[in-house]
Amino acid sequence: MLKKSTKIRALTIVSAASLVGSLAACGSSTTSGGGSTDADVLTTAEEQVAALYEGTEGTPPTDGPAAVSGKKVWVISCGQAAVGCSVPTNAAVDAANEIGWDTTLYDGAFGANDGYNNGIRQAVAAGTDGIILIDVACGSVEQSLTEAQTAGIQVMSYEGHPCEDDATLTNELQYSSDITSGEAFATSIGEANAWYLIDQLGGEGTVLDFQFVDNQYAMALDAGFQRVMETAPGISVETATINLSDYSNPSTFQQKTSAALLGAPTATGINAPFASFILGGVGQAVTSSGREIATITGDGYEANMAQIASGRGQTAAMAYDSTWIGWALVDSLNRLLAGQQPVPAGIGLKLVDKDHNLPSSGDYATSVYFKTAYEAIWEG
Repeated sequence: MLKKSTKIRALTIVSAASLVGSLAACGSSTTSGGGSTDADVLTTAEEQVAALYEGTEGTPPTDGPAAVSGKKVWVISCGQAAVGCSVPTNAAVDAANEIGWDTTLYDGAFGANDGYNNGIRQAVAAGTDGIILIDVACGSVEQSLTEAQTAGIQVMSYEGHPCEDDATLTNELQYSSDITSGEAFATSIGEANAWYLIDQLGGEGTVLDFQFVDNQYAMALDAGFQRVMETAPGISVETATINLSDYSNPSTFQQKTSAALLGAPTATGINAPFASFILGGVGQAVTSSGREIATITGDGYEANMAQIASGRGQTAAMAYDSTWIGWALVDSLNRLLAGQQPVPAGIGLKLVDKDHNLPSSGDYATSVYFKTAYEAIWEG
């Protein structure tokens, strides 16, 4: 039986590393599976869930440069067919239009036919002043980004990770004062997902973990998830590997997710990296199984919120406002175009389930008035 509710308290989110250290000091095992989960871990999981219901959102900046006028900007989406790409992309386009820029949306279509490099090179050829990349791994477009840098183009990146050979090719979104990179943000989601599942399962059982191995952001999320799960040896973690070719083919993706769940008949928990995993196959597989499975992902999109509300396919989301992401990217790019550096946006997480923080309709949306704050800055 899954846990239904937790008393809400405001608490500090702790890292997996600090908890592993404290448990090692008192002689407890941190091997995943094949043991029992220490009572202290269960207490910590309950406290973390309570803190995540309260959320980690901050406030947007209150000062900065006025809108830099007369600029041409391209927003390159990882793939508009996926809600996790389209929502922040569309928000960035809306914000760029609000600021007064000549804006082009380019659909990278999950990199098919070298879509990401083609988009960047077309932006360079068009004489753009700035590029916003939505979930495009720098390592896959390093040469075209080098060409953009040579052309003097400023590049903001969301969920892309810096290039290993030259981190200056892109500028990462600073989510908050504590989380200043996509890797850190992803890791925090993975850790939070793990605390939720440990709490829901009471430290015992089996979790099916979907690993998206071709996506650096997803693998950073999974690394955070795995580190926290190591603190709960009473839970076995089984992994299902998904690559980009699976993800970009709806039929293949549905088949693989269904097969993964069939291959984990004792699983009572699921970790998925993106909302689109739930919508593309995981949610349907859970519903078809007829099993009671605690299922969590990041993001907070309308279709996922509907599944949580109905109790079919998904039980929770580690949500954040993706529209805020798009606006923060535009504000950060405006600062770069004005010769300044990006600043923390105040973006954080909030745990959504059927009883907590669930919107009556639509995507999860923060109560923070970030658009008003940015518009006031841009007006000067």
